[in-house]
Amino acid sequence: MWYYGLVPFTSAGGPGLLSRAGETAYYLNGKLPRLALIARGVRFPSGTWIRVADSDQPAWKVEPLVVDLFAALQRRPLRIAILLTEFDVEEFEKEIGDDWSEKRRDRDTG
Repeated sequence: MWYYGLVPFTSAGGPGLLSRAGETAYYLNGKLPRLALIARGVRFPSGTWIRVADSDQPAWKVEPLVVDLFAALQRRPLRIAILLTEFDVEEFEKEIGDDWSEKRRDRDTG
C-alpha cells in the first residue's frame, strides 16, 4: 500500500509534531535528498520527513515512485538509508553533517 501524506516533525518534537516513527515505513526528506526506511519507535533524524510507502515494499520499488512524484528529485541522486535503531539515526546524522560540511567547503572554495 502506498501513502502520500505529510508527516512533519522536528527532532525536539512539539505540539502536533512527531519525534518518533509511529510505524515502520519509508519516509522522504526532499532537501537532503534521502529516502529512509525508519522502524517504529525510532527517532526521526532532524528535518522534515514525508511518509511515502509502507515497509512491505522493497526499496527498489519505492525509489522510482518517489522520483516520479517529486520532479525536483529527478535531477538529483536519491540515497536510501535504513534506520532501525537509535545508533543508525546517530550515524545517519553524522553522515549528513559531513555531506553538508563538504558541500559548503566546495561552494566556498569554488
